[in-house]
Amino acid sequence: MSLHPTETGTPGVPDETGRIVTFYDSYRPALPGGSYRITVAHTVADGGTTLAEFDAAQDFDVRAPRFSLDPGMIHSCGPAAGARGDFGDQLPHLTLDRATLPWEQQVDDTSRAPWVALLLFAEGERGEQPQDTGTAMTVRALLSSGTEQVRVPDIDAATVLPDVLDSTCRCIDVPTGLFTAIAPRPADLDYLAHIREVGDPASLRSRPGVGAGLAEELDAGRYSVVVGNRFPRTAGGYTAHLVSLEGFRACLDGTPPSQATLRMVSLWSWSFRHDPGTPDDDTLFYDLMTRIAAPGKDDPSALALRLPPQNGAVVRSAVEQEAADRLAHGYVPVTSHTPTGERTYAWYRGPFTPVPAQPVDTIPAPLTSADQALVYLREYGVFDVGYASAWTLGQTLALADADTAATVSRTRRELRAATTRFLRRVAVHGVPEPGQARTLWDGHPARQRFHELLAADWGEHALRRLAAPGGNDHPVSASPPARPSAALPGRDDVHALLGRDDVRALLGDLVAEHTAPLAPLTDPLGLLAALPFDALVADARMLPAESIRFFHVDPLWLRALADGVLSTGVVTSLDAHLHTVVHARLAAGRRAEDVPKAGFLLRSRLVRDMPGLTVEGSAGDGPSFAPVYRANPAPDLLLCLFAEVPDDVVIAEPHHGLSYGIDADDRIGLRHLTDRNGQPGASIPDAALTDVSRFLRTGGAGVLNIADGDAKTALVPALAASLTGLGELTGSLTPADYALELLNTPYRIAFRHAEERQP
Repeated sequence: MSLHPTETGTPGVPDETGRIVTFYDSYRPALPGGSYRITVAHTVADGGTTLAEFDAAQDFDVRAPRFSLDPGMIHSCGPAAGARGDFGDQLPHLTLDRATLPWEQQVDDTSRAPWVALLLFAEGERGEQPQDTGTAMTVRALLSSGTEQVRVPDIDAATVLPDVLDSTCRCIDVPTGLFTAIAPRPADLDYLAHIREVGDPASLRSRPGVGAGLAEELDAGRYSVVVGNRFPRTAGGYTAHLVSLEGFRACLDGTPPSQATLRMVSLWSWSFRHDPGTPDDDTLFYDLMTRIAAPGKDDPSALALRLPPQNGAVVRSAVEQEAADRLAHGYVPVTSHTPTGERTYAWYRGPFTPVPAQPVDTIPAPLTSADQALVYLREYGVFDVGYASAWTLGQTLALADADTAATVSRTRRELRAATTRFLRRVAVHGVPEPGQARTLWDGHPARQRFHELLAADWGEHALRRLAAPGGNDHPVSASPPARPSAALPGRDDVHALLGRDDVRALLGDLVAEHTAPLAPLTDPLGLLAALPFDALVADARMLPAESIRFFHVDPLWLRALADGVLSTGVVTSLDAHLHTVVHARLAAGRRAEDVPKAGFLLRSRLVRDMPGLTVEGSAGDGPSFAPVYRANPAPDLLLCLFAEVPDDVVIAEPHHGLSYGIDADDRIGLRHLTDRNGQPGASIPDAALTDVSRFLRTGGAGVLNIADGDAKTALVPALAASLTGLGELTGSLTPADYALELLNTPYRIAFRHAEERQP
């Protein structure tokens, strides 16, 4: 199987998944958290005379997270916790299941801006240990720990509920200068939180498995998203903290407070590592995948799983041509020892083939020994040992696992006993109708023996004995007459019965119950997962570093592997007959989607550094589909198998939800804001805001100046001016519009199928 790359994704263009995503500015509750009193005054008057006055007051509390968060509120974070890669153009973000949370408290008494912010700290900036999550203390201790050098939240402890005062929170100490350099300004706050609503759950369910295991999938629902304002520009570890700004409003205007340290509540934190690499060492997904795909641009066969051809090799003879053809079809020469002790070579090919495998008529179904699977190339005097090796591997897997061997042997015994009973009754009663076969199969042993005795005229013998003088006083003790040969079929009779199509058809239906435990043991995906990797890829040169290789899956190789597993316990000729019946029954009961048809192997540090790579295939104009099997045989190795041969395979960066930032070339690809119909707008052709680095604050910390300034110094005014000029904006740029323009989706690269045929 050969696929070649057809296109690479453009930064900022979302994938077409059918998900309906809507952005909103905010979701403010009617009342922020706190203590309230309702006072009602009622006056009864007659003209100008007050007759009575009634007053009533009711205190109540609006409880909302203030000093800690329930972990269940965290939906995802980006970059993912523990991730390693080039995140220099990505703003960290946190997605929360609680849609109202960023607006449930207040920074001060007048503002309804978000009360939380996402601060990004480089490793060592706060003097902390790597991945420091802060110090645990009670809220009461926090509010009373202020000194001349340490500033704590300006919150009156009397406004905090008693049980909250005694609860535990996590605190971080931030140097005042660092906070002033990286903290958002008051004008920025509204743009650092928004609402994301994901609809159309039916379309989400239509793509099972796509993106499985990733940090975040676009699940249907309404979420709040808090976005940071700092890019991780310097290589190293970073920790993002969702901090409470309550009580720190006076510290947000850029003027450092008098204290040396701010003690802040950290509601949530996670760490990742920014590794930009070097100019000669590509670490970006786009750069690495482009390099990996490059050999297939001009020659799709270069991405097929086979040994690379020898440069300059000239084929001169028929033998050399045969060897060249074998190598092109995925075979590898291996050392072979003949039964007579001679050392020679043979051809081996595993289950993964660069071209569709052709059927081999000389291999029977099913196989009961490895010798039956040997293919002798008489013209060249060598063996093809691929299928024989598959059978031997299957038998080895079964024998190496005690539970598997016991299950196969136990099933063999049960089938042998039940089939013997069935054939004996067939010998007595003849071949039953299909509806009566179950009665003969499941006959109770005592009932079976009774019928056999009746068939042998034992009943008549018993009656004569009872009719004799004194017969009622004596039990029938005489031995029953010997059964006629028809009642106990001999070996030849058994073979004759099992050779009949009607008997074999009945057995195929009757063995289903007994063969059920064997189905998972012969599952192709499970067997492939248990194989050593060198059985799949026999030569490391077939899969060099930083490469991708596509392949078909040989169904005959999988069948030989399963036959090897089932061979355990085949010791009699009856077992051999049943082996054929069981084999056919298991094959008939296996779903087509359980047998892989094609796949690929990706060997790259991308697999190690981006464990959530998205993979999907498509065939024709049909919907895309996920791999039926995905595994990492090694940290830098990804194996994916598909239930059908895809026309296109798309590999994308980990889709950690919707990420935010700028494009790699210091630009923002602008998106449509009009006529979106609730969906993220598509990119405006050739429209971009360039030289985004001019909006970074001085000091080299990578902090984005969002809204504090004009179109020359702040990003929001510049975006508004560009979009207004394009006719995409009338009025001001909202937080939802800002989020949409900074929305980044993963790079994608597509490989298109280029079929090769095996002669």
